[in-house]
Amino acid sequence: MDVFREMDTLRRRPRRAGAALPAQQDPGGGHNYEKQIYAGQRPIIGLNKYINDEPMPSVPLARTSPTKQRLQVARLRAFKQKNAKKAPAALQKLENVARSGGNVFAELVHTVEVCSLGQITACLTGVVGKFRPMVWNFSMSSGQQ
Repeated sequence: MDVFREMDTLRRRPRRAGAALPAQQDPGGGHNYEKQIYAGQRPIIGLNKYINDEPMPSVPLARTSPTKQRLQVARLRAFKQKNAKKAPAALQKLENVARSGGNVFAELVHTVEVCSLGQITACLTGVVGKFRPMVWNFSMSSGQQ
């Protein structure tokens, strides 16, 4: 239960774009986290624990036919046209909820009725920024720093 309380506290805390956890906010926190991972003190399945040495299976790539692609583009245009008057207000409400630290998921349930995934993504990206994954220093796994 303490973990859930901590997560809720972190969720409510105002933060700058790109900063997800306190360890990433304090200087050296992210570096210490990475050192723990590569020292084996913090197990990550598939990275430093339970690593599978077998090669990845080859999975054929599924492609959508050009006809289905054109149909989906037409459906999206019609959806946007139909909801052109409602979408700006829904996106503004979603942005306000995200900025105030409210329940974004609850608002998304309403927003998806009148906005496309692209519109919603652009709105939320404007509020919280883009995710930038950590750059892993694989030389640390051999004991170097």
